[in-house]
Amino acid sequence: MKVLQFVKPPKKASRQGSPENDVRRQVDRLSDHELLKAANAYFAHITTDSIQCKKPFSDPAASPTLIRNLGTLLQAADLFRGARVLDFGCATGWLSLGIAQMGCDVIGLDVAPSALKLAERLKTRRRVESDGRVEFHVYDGRRLPVDDESVDRIVCYDAFHHVRDQASALKEFARVLRDGGRAAFLEPGPRHSGTIGAQTEMARYKVIENDVSLPSIGEMVSAAGLEVPEVLVQFQRPQRLSFEEFVSWSNKGISGKRAKVLMQTLLNQLTDTQCFYIRKGSERSDSRQFAGLGGKLRMLSLEAEKAGGTPGMAFKVVLCNTGTGQWLTEKVGSGQVRLGIQLLTGDGGVLNLDYARFNLDVASVQPGQEIVVDGVFRLPPRDDYMLRFDLVSEHVAWFAQHGKSTPLDLTSRELKEKAFPGTS
Repeated sequence: MKVLQFVKPPKKASRQGSPENDVRRQVDRLSDHELLKAANAYFAHITTDSIQCKKPFSDPAASPTLIRNLGTLLQAADLFRGARVLDFGCATGWLSLGIAQMGCDVIGLDVAPSALKLAERLKTRRRVESDGRVEFHVYDGRRLPVDDESVDRIVCYDAFHHVRDQASALKEFARVLRDGGRAAFLEPGPRHSGTIGAQTEMARYKVIENDVSLPSIGEMVSAAGLEVPEVLVQFQRPQRLSFEEFVSWSNKGISGKRAKVLMQTLLNQLTDTQCFYIRKGSERSDSRQFAGLGGKLRMLSLEAEKAGGTPGMAFKVVLCNTGTGQWLTEKVGSGQVRLGIQLLTGDGGVLNLDYARFNLDVASVQPGQEIVVDGVFRLPPRDDYMLRFDLVSEHVAWFAQHGKSTPLDLTSRELKEKAFPGTS
């Protein structure tokens, strides 16, 4: 059996002298006032018809990379409905509006008032109904206009490398994040400032194009009281295969030679575009977050109950939280866990997913905790059917639909035998 050895990163070519526009000199010679003025001037002549306002579907050449990177950033951010999200360096607000459309409450911040005027116009122009709210505020480059421990997530899409003082910004992130929150970043790498694009931007627009060094970020977050970064590694560009090679991979696996090439490609691209996230404290989850859902149902009792001549059934069901997040039980925008009954055909087809709902009359349900829910439901006026008892996190998911629980199924025959014993 061949053993694939780890491929060492390629040696970096030494640079003769410093770039013409050294980022440290840029930081030292430009005041906060000049930087903010330059950023405002950049967006002052942009309209809502510009490509900056049409992201992520803005340009046929750039959009594939933009969308690919955006998907990785959203995975790192681990958003959930009802989360309060800070979009740092939101510019024209295209990402803020998209996140709000997913059910989050978003605060978009930028140093340029002209950019935020575009964001407000874009918000009006798109007229997209969203489950979350979005608001835009000016950031002075030093203190975030947000209360302490008031946001669940921070997203930085290609914005953090424009920050003059990254260490101070990370301390601000630590201040506004709730315990268990995280900040997610999609940023260029440790040699970004010397690239042609960065050199051009600094010379033309008086913008800071900092390098983003993860070892340095690691030191800064430790000083800010945050956890060390977690990195999502990706191929920045998809790898193209011939049809014959794909079939060979499917049948025989990847050859050692090809695997070595792929590893070298990954190492070459490793710091081209970096996606990472930083946590504050231990991560906590609740029923607004899909990954932490899990439950077990057990029927404790089921008996006939008649009221007003309508046949019904009284039940008691034991519920156990087998997931990693607490169940929210009070009425909230998303994530309230309730016991639900679905009306299905005899062979499992859907008739009514909202046949009945029952609240959990406790403050919350912690992982490992058991509770008993009781109630009464009416029998459907049809012959062949099935009632399915399952847990639902409202506006998130039915548990069983995603393998998060094993539901309790009762056929019409079983129910009629309980309701009318001795008649079958």
